[in-house]
Amino acid sequence: MNFVEYQGDLSKLNGELLAGWFVAHPDGPTAFALGFVEYENSRRMFYKWMHFTGGKTWLSRDLASYFTDSVANFGEILFNELISINNEAIATGKEVKLLLSFPSFVLLNDNPQVRTAFAAFIQISLGYDEDWGRELYYLNKYRNHFFSRREEQYREIYEDLKRDNNVSVDYLDHFWRANQHRKGFQEWEPNRYRSSGLTEQLFDSWYAQVTDLEFVVGATFCFAQMWVGASVMAERSGRLRELKNAGKYESLTDTLNFFENANKPLLPAEINEAYVRNYMKL
Repeated sequence: MNFVEYQGDLSKLNGELLAGWFVAHPDGPTAFALGFVEYENSRRMFYKWMHFTGGKTWLSRDLASYFTDSVANFGEILFNELISINNEAIATGKEVKLLLSFPSFVLLNDNPQVRTAFAAFIQISLGYDEDWGRELYYLNKYRNHFFSRREEQYREIYEDLKRDNNVSVDYLDHFWRANQHRKGFQEWEPNRYRSSGLTEQLFDSWYAQVTDLEFVVGATFCFAQMWVGASVMAERSGRLRELKNAGKYESLTDTLNFFENANKPLLPAEINEAYVRNYMKL
């Protein structure tokens, strides 16, 4: 078995964060983190995903033997272990969620081998199943304004649902009424982009943008608003109490603290969860 679930607190272990990636969604954004830790006289890769409804942490097998003077390519170790973890997750059905969709933005350490290895893993994971033409259209148009982007995407979802014979008229009517006031929903037009599989040019353009530090700064604040907004909606529905009682709830503060403890803060210290709530007038 190449990796096992870890129930402890990663912040109490010595280690290094290699990469974080984030999926911005108004109904519940998700943060992911990847790195190495020293654990029980071994060196292991950790992988963690975080959502307001909870998350999971995984540790790989012991990789200490790979980190010797004779090893020339750190990126190769990282890439091979990511593939190994992903393959085992698929084979066993473990709830790993390693890379299921386009990251909205990516935070990397300063090692160029990490940047190269993670880029290769994204291409392997998403290259043949996703529409890169559509993704670049939305990225170039909206950049890190994720709320505005979702407005137009909701309309695209609606248009796809209209073509599905299994979707009821009542559901379509509800979907329309819930989103018709959104600017991007109203202004949607067909044939806005040309669908495309993965090309080197499209990937390079996408990766350069989502890892750009200026882009990441603005993206993180929008991501934080989505996290708080999803939590507030859960609170109003009563679901938040259920999550807390089950020990599953993860606040924005919990996630910010994780990255802060890993020496990769997502936001300046003064922009905490209380600041975001006040900014959103919640």
